[in-house]
Amino acid sequence: RSTTSSLNAIMRVLEPKGLRPVMFFTAKGPWQQSLVDRGIACHYGSFVVPDVKALLPSVAQTATLAALIVRHRIDIVHCNEHEHYPAVRLAVRATGARAVVTLHWNLEQGFGHWAFRAPYAPHAIQFLSRAQLEVSRQGLPPNLPPERVKLLMSGLFIDEFVQNKRGRDELRRQWGVPPDAVVIGVACAIMRRKHIEHFIEVVARLRRSGRKVVGLIAGGEPYVDHPYKAELEDQIRRENIGDCCRWVGNLDPVAPFFDAIDIAVNAAEMEILSMSMCEAMACRVPLVAYAVGGNPETVHDPWCVVPFGDVDGLTARVERLVDDPTFRAEMGAAAERYVRATFDAPVLAARQQGIYEEILGRPLA
Repeated sequence: RSTTSSLNAIMRVLEPKGLRPVMFFTAKGPWQQSLVDRGIACHYGSFVVPDVKALLPSVAQTATLAALIVRHRIDIVHCNEHEHYPAVRLAVRATGARAVVTLHWNLEQGFGHWAFRAPYAPHAIQFLSRAQLEVSRQGLPPNLPPERVKLLMSGLFIDEFVQNKRGRDELRRQWGVPPDAVVIGVACAIMRRKHIEHFIEVVARLRRSGRKVVGLIAGGEPYVDHPYKAELEDQIRRENIGDCCRWVGNLDPVAPFFDAIDIAVNAAEMEILSMSMCEAMACRVPLVAYAVGGNPETVHDPWCVVPFGDVDGLTARVERLVDDPTFRAEMGAAAERYVRATFDAPVLAARQQGIYEEILGRPLA
């Protein structure tokens, strides 16, 4: 969801301006079905890196992709997950199409120097945060023209996203939240890199201090490291906070969750540009996060971030938001203003349009 929401926002804004998408998926899913319903051409297959040891399958896949490019008169092949680029670069080169690659993770030197080397260098390599770009510079081939390196950032269709909100009070009742409690939430994959144990520790500390808070964890199948989740459940039992630290599962849409909580926390050790944080801010939810990756660029105020692993600092920031409803409301409103000005679909799409038109040498339409 986090990697497709920004592309979906770009498409929705640019289609009336002349963009004609043709999609290629490795599997069917909710977003793909919504595109089919809108009349967008969708194709399905696998992405296998061509290999001389598997010559016939490699030739067949390259021919299939090249035929799609020619048949649909595709000008730009936009590879939204950079690890798939080696599987399509031969077809791109054979047809003379232009290539745009978006990186949703840091670029490692071995992969980058191999995948993006001449003569397969994409016409644009798009990064989602300045921090990601700086960390990834050693992964870019030395002879890659610097003008092909782009800072796209990320975003979502905020008005469409927040329309999915529903019954805040009803949801809180369903989750067993007392009317006078402050709800702290985290929405993420249940993976070790997300450090949900820090979130649980914050909730436990606040409860020991006598504050009436409830912690909610949104996340579940299929994005679960089961041994890690078992450790988290054991931590909740040890802290004796099972009555106020709860799992609510993988939610789609997730807007109702953010609308129903009061404070969001992100304790991950790395975020390129967190869509979850943008979604919380779009719902006027103040948040606190670790100052890793693109997080300092995502928040509206440096107050919202603390050094990675500083659970004391994380707790202190959340305490202030719990104790001061006026400050909490002010920070939430400021967060919404910032995310709309920086990461809303029209802003993101305008940046993408500029990149498309630069490599095309002409307007979209």
